[in-house]
Amino acid sequence: MGERRGGAGGAPATTDGGTPDLSIPEGSISHVADALPIQAQNSRPRNPRMQKKAEVVARQLIDRIVTDGVGDGDRLDHEAQLVDQMAVSRATLREAFRLLEVAGILQLRPGRDGGAIVREPTGEDFARMATLFFQVTRCTYRDLLRTCIAIEPAIYAQAATAADDEARRRIAQLWDDGGQPASDATQLYRLTHMTMIVAEASGNPIMVFLISTLTEVFGRHMDRFLVGVPQRREGAWVARQVAEAVVAGDGERAARLLKANLEGWMAIAEHDYPQILDALVSWDS
Repeated sequence: MGERRGGAGGAPATTDGGTPDLSIPEGSISHVADALPIQAQNSRPRNPRMQKKAEVVARQLIDRIVTDGVGDGDRLDHEAQLVDQMAVSRATLREAFRLLEVAGILQLRPGRDGGAIVREPTGEDFARMATLFFQVTRCTYRDLLRTCIAIEPAIYAQAATAADDEARRRIAQLWDDGGQPASDATQLYRLTHMTMIVAEASGNPIMVFLISTLTEVFGRHMDRFLVGVPQRREGAWVARQVAEAVVAGDGERAARLLKANLEGWMAIAEHDYPQILDALVSWDS
């Protein structure tokens, strides 16, 4: 092929023989795509799973809860009313109820005064569902701890920037000894509550759910194995420094201290409890 010439006014480029040059120019998106492995070019999204009718109904119920401002403890319309309103069978509605009950969104109470009661989902609910996927996808506790190291410092840094005066007061109050030495029980309470208080101070509900999930899973599955009294005392000392940094708005220092502390826990676990880190996260039922 002869020399390639660009066409004027958006016309196709031509070769020196005057015929249109339909080759793909280097650097174009198509050229890059041609360089991809065959497997990547031929990959296609999996066909979406056909949704069961109960799932569609469950989504419609969620839409009602959100748009109608239904709050924690409120009851949905009676079953017979919902069957008529949504034009579904009683069996389908009840299956939708059970889906939302497992997710922690509804509580089903028997009796004439019972029904489907709306619940405010908690981090514990989210953690219970997350551990199901963690186990099925063969996530280990090492993966969990590495995730804490990657995520938690960033959330603390965000909280240091976003926290309002009330949030800073709550964090400072958590570590106020009143001039008296704190007991080990008090230190444990502080350690288990500080992460959630800081996550809430970030002002981001997604961060709250992520942190609550990691905290719940870590506390239920790993904490009793990996953290003894000496580690708790050292952790409490570091956590106090982290809290002071957050209150002072120094996100960089808070993130640096927390990351170093978590990496220290990881090193202890790798040395003393590698079998725990290698174990798969189990589903909380």
